[in-house]
Amino acid sequence: MAVTTTWHARLSWAAAFVANERPTDNELALLHAANRYLAGHRPPEIVPMRERSWELLHEEKALDALSRGRLFAANRLTLADLHCERIPLPLVQWHIGDGSAALLVENHTTAHSLACWLPASGSVGTVIWTGGSQLPQILASMPADWSRPLSYYGDLDLRGIEIAADGNHHAQALGLGPLTPASNLYRLLLDVGVPVKPKTRARIIAADHAILNWFPPDLRAPIGVIIAAGQRIPQEATGRRQLANIDPSEFDLCGAPASPPSPPGR
Repeated sequence: MAVTTTWHARLSWAAAFVANERPTDNELALLHAANRYLAGHRPPEIVPMRERSWELLHEEKALDALSRGRLFAANRLTLADLHCERIPLPLVQWHIGDGSAALLVENHTTAHSLACWLPASGSVGTVIWTGGSQLPQILASMPADWSRPLSYYGDLDLRGIEIAADGNHHAQALGLGPLTPASNLYRLLLDVGVPVKPKTRARIIAADHAILNWFPPDLRAPIGVIIAAGQRIPQEATGRRQLANIDPSEFDLCGAPASPPSPPGR
């Protein structure tokens, strides 16, 4: 005989969800854990989400993904129900000068190289390391009153482009304004980098896929060709050796197409 679950009032929607929406094992585990939690607790202190995730599911990162899914859609479960909160990642950043713009960079070695290269008198005042997929959390950690331009530079591969385009949506939803590509850094990457096949099987999209619209028009076709071929160029190709051949005071990161000298070491 099937066991009927008595759902907490805050989870009154769960019976229909379980019956009609084919929940995954992870979703079911969280629903039942949340049901026990709500039945047995009267407001404890607010704790970090990963601590509550461990307490409920014995997997500290489980709520990271589940909290962005359908269980947390409107009028369903909330982090407040579980008396926990998402803790923003600390910003790893380099202060460059008084420039108004911030340059967000996917990989920490490239972020450091750019921070060493950029002039204190330029338009970029801060370089921030984002750690790739951590970009949404980094954006959420930006000061609430942030009003300065945000630019991004990441790897030229499908996942890197998805992270950038998704980051643009996150930035605007947070009221930070658009996250624009550091276009001339991407142009430099195309100029000096060599497309390679990744070690693991690459996902492939059409060369004119809409996600490429995050880039300015002149970059979409050459980047699309690389991605459609299942290739990639990591941003480390624009390393210190390449940057040393370019005058940073004459290099506009986000400007129109430029013609910087092609550094050696293709």
